[in-house]
Amino acid sequence: MNYETRSEDQMMNDFLQWPQQEHEPVNEYSCIGLLGKGFPHLFPDGAGDFTLKMQVHEVKEGDYFIHLMNYYDNRFTSDALQIITRKKKMMLMKDE
Repeated sequence: MNYETRSEDQMMNDFLQWPQQEHEPVNEYSCIGLLGKGFPHLFPDGAGDFTLKMQVHEVKEGDYFIHLMNYYDNRFTSDALQIITRKKKMMLMKDE
């Protein structure tokens, strides 16, 4: 392969397995692998995805997202805040 003539997107597609796009929306409360599907740039191949429930020790969802927001290079900060804000809004709507 001649990598010099290929675009960055073409090379990324050679190395990453992107999630399949589905026509039906997913249920974010019961979808296994949700974070890997929604944020493949942060969880390639689902690595570190809390929704896979593969932790050795039980981890609370809030603690997990706080840990992501404190990650050393801040790559998770904006996406984690988006998820937390969305969940809070959904909880408020559920209580009404």
